[in-house]
Amino acid sequence: MKIERYYTALSILISMLIIAFLNTISFAGDDQKVDWSKPETIDPLDEHIGDFLDIDINAYRQQAEQAYRTGDYQQAARYYLLLVRYDAYDIVSIYDLACCYGLLGETKLAAKYLERAVKAGYNDLEHIKSDTDFDKVRGQKYFDDALNNISKLIETKQEALGQMLLINGKAIFEARIKFPQNYDPEKSYPLLIGLHGKGGNADSFITLWNSFFEPDFIYVALQGAYPVITGAEIGYSWTLAVSDDSGVPDDDIYMAAEYIAQTAGGIAKNYKISQTYLMGFSQGATFAYLTGISYLELFDGIFCFGGRFPAALLSEEAVKNAASKLRVFLSHGKNEPGDSYTQAITAREALKSYGYDVTFSPHDGAHEPPPPIIMYEFQRWMKEK
Repeated sequence: MKIERYYTALSILISMLIIAFLNTISFAGDDQKVDWSKPETIDPLDEHIGDFLDIDINAYRQQAEQAYRTGDYQQAARYYLLLVRYDAYDIVSIYDLACCYGLLGETKLAAKYLERAVKAGYNDLEHIKSDTDFDKVRGQKYFDDALNNISKLIETKQEALGQMLLINGKAIFEARIKFPQNYDPEKSYPLLIGLHGKGGNADSFITLWNSFFEPDFIYVALQGAYPVITGAEIGYSWTLAVSDDSGVPDDDIYMAAEYIAQTAGGIAKNYKISQTYLMGFSQGATFAYLTGISYLELFDGIFCFGGRFPAALLSEEAVKNAASKLRVFLSHGKNEPGDSYTQAITAREALKSYGYDVTFSPHDGAHEPPPPIIMYEFQRWMKEK
């Protein structure tokens, strides 16, 4: 499931109010009994015929993801169906719909929508085969037969494309920057570099600026190098690999860390910077750990939420060396899926054992940025140095 959802309780309430309002009005064409499968019934001169374009489908997306997280898979399926009704090429929502049916034990529906996701462009076969959302239907002949057909379809597509060749080259990446109110270029300010989660982007992550109280620092939201499928939005990943066993070498991981570090150094040449901090969510949190520890001389602290500590990518010597200089602020949702919260506790204890100055501030949400109170707590934490 995906990306940056901000204040769970508030967003759910807003979503419910929006949908309740929408349910009190007619969708465009309802009064005319338009059959959208029959173009001859559409009146293009009706001024309200396209009013469906004004509907904020993010309300449906939030409802779908919240229902999924709480285990109400039938309700989640309802909203995913609404999403794909508006966008038949929303590959992620079609796949998530298949997952809901898998979790409900609906073998034929899970297979049907999984096939539709693949036809729409979903091609991560290894993820499909290992996705626990299909455990209830895996082993059923109908589903297994469909999975075999899907495997052949994806493999045929890949063969037609030929072998993949990975080439290392330079690129220019977009970022967003925010300055404090009454910014004075002659003064020095702390720098906070934000790293979005997989499927996020700079435009979405820069909005965390609104979670701070009268921020007195420079905030730069970077963007990952690799586009990923996220439905209606363009999302990005910090690494090319789609799974740990993807076969993609780790070069792109270390290149991403180098890019983040170079950004910090470049900004320090153009603006007066007093301290530099990294803030990462989910996959971005993993890169905040990796970059902060690997490029110790550039950073004063890291803020990681909703992400894993990349022990396999760091030498023990590097982790030890950073303990005396790099401060760490951690936050994690207690309702994160799986054992994610337990892993966050483990990471905190491991860092403390090395001698790190660690602040841990959990919240009651799921896989989402912390609420404003924790963002403000982090803001005060930056000033403690």
